[in-house]
Amino acid sequence: LYDRLKRVDVVPLRVLADEALVERLAGHEQVLCIVNTRRHARDLWTRLVEKTESREGVFHLSAAMCPEHRTVVLDEIRSCLAEGRLCRVISTQLVEAGVDVDFPVVYRSLAGLDSIAQAAGRCNRNGRLERGVTFVFEPENAAEGAFLQKEKNATLEILGNASQRPLYDDLLSLDAIEHFFRLYYWNAKPGGGWDREDVLAKFQLVPTNRRLPFCFDFRVVGTRFRLIEESGEAIIVPWGEAGEDACRRLRATAPPHPRELLRRIQRLTVTVPRRLFRAALGTAVELVHDRYPVLVSTDTHYDQHLGLVLEGKELDSTTLVI
Repeated sequence: LYDRLKRVDVVPLRVLADEALVERLAGHEQVLCIVNTRRHARDLWTRLVEKTESREGVFHLSAAMCPEHRTVVLDEIRSCLAEGRLCRVISTQLVEAGVDVDFPVVYRSLAGLDSIAQAAGRCNRNGRLERGVTFVFEPENAAEGAFLQKEKNATLEILGNASQRPLYDDLLSLDAIEHFFRLYYWNAKPGGGWDREDVLAKFQLVPTNRRLPFCFDFRVVGTRFRLIEESGEAIIVPWGEAGEDACRRLRATAPPHPRELLRRIQRLTVTVPRRLFRAALGTAVELVHDRYPVLVSTDTHYDQHLGLVLEGKELDSTTLVI
């Protein structure tokens, strides 16, 4: 990754309103814009379609789309890029992990410097240009919650304020990345949020007890510790002909179901916050065999460009951002 990043210039733009951002995106034939929430991705895609007065070559990617749907869209994006056709993509950060795409220009909403490096890894990835450009911008009035604030604050310290030059000429140099992590971890020392539930104190070593030196309170830790505070609930979407067929089979046969069918269903799921799941259960979502939550209608609750929509409500939460 670091060798690839040597072929990319990272340019900070500071605060950029959505209108100005869309204007910039419309000026590129091939461009990737990565933002921090599903809501922002959806809104920017809608604005860009309105700006260009066409959906041709304008793509949206987020976890509001089931994996099967995202795979189809990614295949189309790669075809557009390979053939030199129009390709403007608005995505959440899901595109930063394990997705092989190569854009000449990337825009990245302000995040941790590690995330910015991942975004820049999707710029001039194959070295076809002498230099690619990744622009880093701070969204105006972006409701991203506090979950990204520590990472963003550490990045802002390295970028400096609007009247200063960044601390490093190369924002993706090893020195800059090391500085970012020092700031990030320093600001998150005890009392800064790393162990709010006092989990580490439940793992004690008692050297005087040779027979049982480890005093680990797994029961308490299991109760307190959550890697993700709100993991959400998965809804099965009968997307496409194959998805409709899989859901028909699911309804028609009683458990236990074949592993092949369950694997197919995994590719059709969208995770939503629990509050939306509970509100949709019994209306937009049917619990098949008292076990499998299946979307009743893709016509009314699944947009073919934006993914799952539940009664017009947002799919955002402070944890379900991709």
